Amino acid sequence: MQRSPLPLSEWLNSLPPNTQRSYRAAWEDLLCFTGKSLAELSVEDAARWLHDLAQRSIVGVRRGKRDWHRRGYAETTIAQWCSAISAFYASAYAANQGWRNPILVIVRPKVPSYAGTRFLTIDEIRALLRAVREESIIGRRNYILILILIITGRRSSEVCRMRWSDLRRDGERVWWPRPGSSGGDAERLPPSAWRAITDYLAAAGRLESIRDEEFIFTAVTANASRLPSVGERSADENRPLSEREVARLVKRYARLAGLDPRKVTPTTLRHTAAKLRREAGDSVSGISALLGISAASTHALLRRASEAGQGAWVRVEALLGL
Repeated sequence: MQRSPLPLSEWLNSLPPNTQRSYRAAWEDLLCFTGKSLAELSVEDAARWLHDLAQRSIVGVRRGKRDWHRRGYAETTIAQWCSAISAFYASAYAANQGWRNPILVIVRPKVPSYAGTRFLTIDEIRALLRAVREESIIGRRNYILILILIITGRRSSEVCRMRWSDLRRDGERVWWPRPGSSGGDAERLPPSAWRAITDYLAAAGRLESIRDEEFIFTAVTANASRLPSVGERSADENRPLSEREVARLVKRYARLAGLDPRKVTPTTLRHTAAKLRREAGDSVSGISALLGISAASTHALLRRASEAGQGAWVRVEALLGL
């Protein structure tokens, strides 16, 4: 495979983790397919690559089913990979080198932005939070888990892997910065979230002894509390909740709240967070920083939302009655 030059690696490393994985996959595939360097890539190379993606035979395994075959990558994936290539050429470094974007003149798949995206209403959010309120340790953990998904807009993978050392305090203010960031206002935790975290850790007996490397949301099981000789803290405290378990919990509480669990996922809560911030008066750039996505993607998401700073946090908390 053609090795990507250092500037491309540096640019990829500067992206949010989930975006980085997707964009890196696109670049690795393109450079491997063409065997060329950045400066050598042409429109013809890009066109051949996109044609190959659309025709390529894909084999995979679905849980509980036999091997499945599909011809070609989905249009959504191809469109995303085109964006991964174009985004680099739009960067200052590529512009200074005088490199032309080989994807620019190619007609890309037209995929409706955030088509099918669903957002929860204020009443639905309140019902969901009421359904998850429980006094047990597990109940407290689940409440703050879902609350953070709703008000921070973080991906479930990020919430699952939140460590104690990830939270930075400065007096009364608390930040949860992304890797490589400086902890700006978009990454600030509102007081209600911080109180819920400390309440949960105190109830679990972990607040005074938690170590920096420990995960906040650990896989404590309900079965542990039912055994007379086993305490609720008997689970491995260094094992975080899985994304699958978080998705299951979200659907469980959606059902208890009288919502359609098929339409409520961690991603639904992430998109709802963006809608809440917009309704609270936050700017597009602020919401873009909150979600860790591009301004263009944020515009598309907010357009879909319209169809269906601290001040912003205060208004969001007021909207939710926290």
